[in-house]
Amino acid sequence: MKVLLVDDESLALRSMEKLLSKHEDIEIAASLMDPRQALVFAAEQKLDAIFLDLEMPEIGGMELAARLSTVQPDVNIIFVTAFDQYAVDAFELNALDYILKPISESRLGKTLNRVRKALAEASPDVDVQEMGTMLCCFQSLHWIHGASGVQSFSWRTNKTQELLSILLHHRNGPALHKEVLLDMLWHEQDPARAGVQLHTTIYQIRKMLKEQELAVQVVYEHEGYRLQLDEMRVDVEVWEAGLLKSPELSMDELGAHKRLLDMYKGDYFGESQYVWAESERERLRLLRWTYLQRFADFCLEQGLLKEAGEAYQQMKEQFPLAEDGYFGLMQVYHKRGNFAEMKQQYAMLRNRLQEDLDIPPSKAIISWYNEAFGQRA
Repeated sequence: MKVLLVDDESLALRSMEKLLSKHEDIEIAASLMDPRQALVFAAEQKLDAIFLDLEMPEIGGMELAARLSTVQPDVNIIFVTAFDQYAVDAFELNALDYILKPISESRLGKTLNRVRKALAEASPDVDVQEMGTMLCCFQSLHWIHGASGVQSFSWRTNKTQELLSILLHHRNGPALHKEVLLDMLWHEQDPARAGVQLHTTIYQIRKMLKEQELAVQVVYEHEGYRLQLDEMRVDVEVWEAGLLKSPELSMDELGAHKRLLDMYKGDYFGESQYVWAESERERLRLLRWTYLQRFADFCLEQGLLKEAGEAYQQMKEQFPLAEDGYFGLMQVYHKRGNFAEMKQQYAMLRNRLQEDLDIPPSKAIISWYNEAFGQRA
């Protein structure tokens, strides 16, 4: 096991070297006091574990760990800290392990066993693209694996979920500066405390992504963070690309259009309703609604009343103040000869518009209804 030691105190380094020398499978690659040297060394040498002091001048342990994880995403980081147990729990440090100073042989032995177990369980690289793995933003943040279906993340905190959602939302842009993220998520907290929370949450995300074996990395650059997806697909992008490339509506291609509609499992981060996602959420809602209307109108023309009715119902649920969904259902029930349901849909439309907007249905719908029902509305 190849390890790197980083501590600004030379006595602490010597003590750790002495303890580790008792384990034959440990190779101390370097013992460094300068965090910047540690970054350079990690960029050049493949490491299995890094023992890192939490409190160091210039570059703190949390900040250094974030940068080291960018250089070597799979490395096992162990914090060596003088904090008491309560403080460590409060900060929710989520590296592989942490050790409290002064370090005992038995406690170090437990840590090394954790590292050995992590290395033994590390799976070989797999081509997740071949397995159909995709990150999903519709309704909630989750992922889909071709072999095992929908997979959920195990969120440590709500902030963990929101931070990964933010990074995914900005996946095609530059790194988000730390100050931007702090303002979005921890603006009410003390700056120092907020900074610790940010780094802790980044660690939680990286650990979770690694455990799920997802080909996604949180990269630190230009004083900020970004999500590196490589070839990983995102459901929103796949869905929107499908809309652009979709064939003309026809009976032969109806199945392809149904599959596209089925991909929209709910609004963009709809479960969480993040304010920062509202603009994108509305844009995608409008795209889906327009596509639904085209699909529903085609099915109505072709006499596919079941499919048309389902699509119009979804339109009504998505935009309850828009007339189109109600009017489509009125036409479906008219074709079925179900005038009671047709009348009910018209009444629902009229009452909703009156209560919310204080306006009547459009003249075109009133005229159609009067003619179809054979009486004045």
